[in-house]
Amino acid sequence: MITVTYLGSAVMARVLAVLFAGGALKSPWQLEALIFGAFFLASAGASAAYLTVSEIFPLEMRALAIAFFYAVGTAVGGISGPLLFGQLIATGSRGAVALAFVIGAVVWPPAGSPRSLPARRLKESRLKKSRRRSARKSTTVQSARTQARMM
Repeated sequence: MITVTYLGSAVMARVLAVLFAGGALKSPWQLEALIFGAFFLASAGASAAYLTVSEIFPLEMRALAIAFFYAVGTAVGGISGPLLFGQLIATGSRGAVALAFVIGAVVWPPAGSPRSLPARRLKESRLKKSRRRSARKSTTVQSARTQARMM
């Protein structure tokens, strides 16, 4: 779900960039509808990612990671975003403003796609550890039974 929502938002942002640069959007409501659609999908992906993280990691690690990445993301995006996009808007060129949408379309897919790899690896390593523990316990129980029979 996370990957699909981020890819969907990237596709919508790319479509928005093409339509905006070509002057095909005649009403401001068309522009707003596409922007709302793209950000709705990205927001759904971010919410799903937050829930996924909350189920995978222990409480302390989860709280620290979420706080750290929220702070860093807010700092980076809050500082660079207005500076970059303000400069693009100040040019008055539709192509420059469309570049802002293209930047969003490029940034969103990687945000959603690598999520599955670390989570899958963590689950697999936990499964392997659990299986090893179960195998050790069953071996210990079997050897104890064998020794009891021999006595």
